[in-house]
Amino acid sequence: MKYSFYVLCAFLFLSCEEESVDDLLSDFSDENIPITTIITVDTLFESSSVSLNWTGNDFATSFSYRLEPESYTDTVETYTSWSEWDTPNTVTFTSLDDGSYNFYIKSRFTVENEEAVQSIHFIVDAIAGPALRMYPLYQRVTSGENFSMYVYIEDVDSLGGLELHLSYPSNVSASTMTSGTILSSAPIFFDTINSTDGTIELIATAEDFGVYTGTGTLAKINFTAGEAASLDTLHIKNTSILKNSGNVQIDILERVYGLIEVVE
Repeated sequence: MKYSFYVLCAFLFLSCEEESVDDLLSDFSDENIPITTIITVDTLFESSSVSLNWTGNDFATSFSYRLEPESYTDTVETYTSWSEWDTPNTVTFTSLDDGSYNFYIKSRFTVENEEAVQSIHFIVDAIAGPALRMYPLYQRVTSGENFSMYVYIEDVDSLGGLELHLSYPSNVSASTMTSGTILSSAPIFFDTINSTDGTIELIATAEDFGVYTGTGTLAKINFTAGEAASLDTLHIKNTSILKNSGNVQIDILERVYGLIEVVE
């Protein structure tokens, strides 16, 4: 009789233990992985400020994200690294340059229980041409760092000549300027950097580069950052002009400056 009682107790104990283990394992089963769903469905943004939203299931307790620009070989590193893990389910990227981007996001439940990366593709087309713009729209550099800014022409038709006049902040110094894709075949074009008043000039005609239609780079300007300062701009002056192949001035719809922030 005592033997039967002990067997019964052992059976009940093992049954309870087995059930507890199963319940514990179920908490970490494949069905309980964190899952992120990207809500934003727009693939074209006509603004340099882009907001993206997402939701997570009950096991998505925090999120990390990053951007991958696809349209530039000299990519500025803003937003390209994975963000710190955090709980908000929305992000706004500012000062995004025109072009194509991939947005990556992942969630996690624990450090060991991390979701596979989700992604969407979108395009920023915020600048209407004909226009002149700086790339990047925003760049954060450290004192003493060498960096570059690019002058782009946007959606021009039959470009036959140009005069480009720029001014740059006093806490950076311009060292050299090289021709971009549009002027790459020009053996000689007039360019000068005046470090005294912080201005840059570039003049070229169709005799130098032929007639150009589309979007491309006019010049790459190399700078060295000086003392730390708040945001300042690389201006495209209103005296800058574009002319078509018939020597008629082209209306410039936008002149988009570049923001430079120098930190210690």
